[in-house]
Amino acid sequence: EPEVLDGSNKYFCTKCKQKVRAQKRLTIHRPPRVLTVQLKRFDFSSMFGFKISKEVKFDESFDLRPFLSHRNGPKELYHLNAVLVHSGYSCSSGHYYCYVKSPAGFWFCMNDTQVRQVSQQAVLSQQAYLLFYCHAKTRISNEHALQQRPQASSARVPAPAPPPSPTPPPT
Repeated sequence: EPEVLDGSNKYFCTKCKQKVRAQKRLTIHRPPRVLTVQLKRFDFSSMFGFKISKEVKFDESFDLRPFLSHRNGPKELYHLNAVLVHSGYSCSSGHYYCYVKSPAGFWFCMNDTQVRQVSQQAVLSQQAYLLFYCHAKTRISNEHALQQRPQASSARVPAPAPPPSPTPPPT
């Protein structure tokens, strides 16, 4: 939905040199391979800033097509691959941790030295700060990841060449 700029928030038209009612809409011109969405979780309007804890629902997958500059065309499907979460009460303190989806489709919570498997429902119920979505065409399956792994080899890797000798200063 476009944002209506009206009342005290009218748009200043440089042609007619007046404030006029207008609509503002953000669109994406070209769909990226990885879409990073930052949710506004901090308000810096006060001297100290505070955390916004409002619940924001997000899906495991969605079609980006309605948000593109060119709305006609095939669906542009994206799948959630990671969620960054901030725990704490203010913008000046707290802790970040992440939920990451493995190539096999399992979700893991990664929090400093602890890694544990979690459900998709646990991920979707978080107060996310950053959402990382991959385009459906660029997702890597577990089978693909295994095929791309370098094969073991008995060939020796040559040692790096020694650095060149310093040039003596001119006399």
